[in-house]
Amino acid sequence: MPETSIDQAAQRFNAANPIDFKRANRQCPICNHRHCFGPLPNNPTRWACFSSNHPPNIGIKGSACFTGDALDIAAHHAGRDRIEHLRALGYLDRASTGAPGKRFASRQRNPKSQTARAPLPRFLPPPPPGPPIPQHPD
Repeated sequence: MPETSIDQAAQRFNAANPIDFKRANRQCPICNHRHCFGPLPNNPTRWACFSSNHPPNIGIKGSACFTGDALDIAAHHAGRDRIEHLRALGYLDRASTGAPGKRFASRQRNPKSQTARAPLPRFLPPPPPGPPIPQHPD
C-alpha cells in the first residue's frame, strides 16, 4: 500500500532495498570517481562521496561531501528523482503528495546533466524492459 509521507515511503524503500556501504574507498556509483565513496561514520546505512565532480542534484550536499541512501542511487540509475522513483515503484501515492517540496529540490535530476552512469550494482535488480520499438514501414 502506498504511503502518503515521503519520509515514510523513503524509509520503506531503503528497508526493502538495503545496500552495504561498509566498505570505504570504493568507486561512487553516481559520479564514477574512485576511492571517494563509502559509509558515513555515524550512520553506515548512508553513503558519502568526497569527489568534487559529484553531481550537485544527487544526494544532500554537506560541508565536505555529498551524502545519500539507497534510494538516491536507485533513482539515479532509473533516471528519476527520489519522489518520481517512489511513485513509480508504488511506495508513494501521487495524489496525496503533490509536487516535491523545497527539502527535495537539491535531489531533483537535471535533464541536461551529462553525468555518465555507472553500471547498476549487483544488489539492485535491472529495470523491466520497455515497450518494443515500432518498426518503420518501408
